[in-house]
Amino acid sequence: MPGRFSLKSLRTRLALFCSLLMVIVVLFTSLMSYLEGRQRVRAMQLQHLEDVVTRLSDDIDDRVRTRHVLLEQAAASLQVDKQHLRSHAGELLQTFRYLKGSFSSIMLFDADGNVVADYPELPGRRGSNVLDRQYFSQTRDTLRSQISEPVRVRDDIRRSQIIFTSPILDEHGQFAGILGGSLELFAPELFGDLRSIAIGQTGYLNINTRSSRL
Repeated sequence: MPGRFSLKSLRTRLALFCSLLMVIVVLFTSLMSYLEGRQRVRAMQLQHLEDVVTRLSDDIDDRVRTRHVLLEQAAASLQVDKQHLRSHAGELLQTFRYLKGSFSSIMLFDADGNVVADYPELPGRRGSNVLDRQYFSQTRDTLRSQISEPVRVRDDIRRSQIIFTSPILDEHGQFAGILGGSLELFAPELFGDLRSIAIGQTGYLNINTRSSRL
């Protein structure tokens, strides 16, 4: 009798052990499946986010490149000397009013960095000097079109602009001035519509310039 009880007890324990082992295996398998599924969903989310960022960066590059080329072509169509640019600045800028559709404003700078014409006209802008601005000196020194870092609008620290510039050369290839176009940093044509893009519940977009990472 004792042997039978011992054998029965052993079988009961073995059955309980096997049942417990099966439960552990099932739980472990379920946990692994859950983690694998979660990783798969996470990977899909990251891929989607990467696709969104790639499309946005390409779109912004296209917007900037289009304006860069447009301004460069406009400046290349002018071949005037320094004196003619200063004395006929208003008339010359009238020719480029169509650029207002791509920029917040357009400006003519003489060779000394003075704003000699602007459209639309803003009080106090004409006659101001930008000789100390990097975008002016780089354009003058390299005779190549430039796109500035975001710069603060003078007398308004809440606003920033990107300045597109292209040199104006006379018939001898000498520097005569600059044709410039400004674009508000958060203008709808550039970054304004990015405010409506949602990245999950708390995600956000961070855009940096290539050179300074500003």
